[in-house]
Amino acid sequence: MSQLQSGSYETRNEVFSVTDEILEQLMKEFKKQAEAKGLDFKIIDNSTETLVFADKYTVSQLFVNLIENALK
Repeated sequence: MSQLQSGSYETRNEVFSVTDEILEQLMKEFKKQAEAKGLDFKIIDNSTETLVFADKYTVSQLFVNLIENALK
């Protein structure tokens, strides 16, 4: 995030599925950590469309930060 704020990171926007390409991967990454804390970690997707046009790394980092904060 600091690179974005300082202007030293160049975004690469593309179309991708938030659920399929980010959330499913992060679920695999954080599921054991959540279970170790007695938390149920799952994705409930009620949307009909999860395609976005954005920088995949930036969106992924946003969700990583949210998940890490929730696990704390």
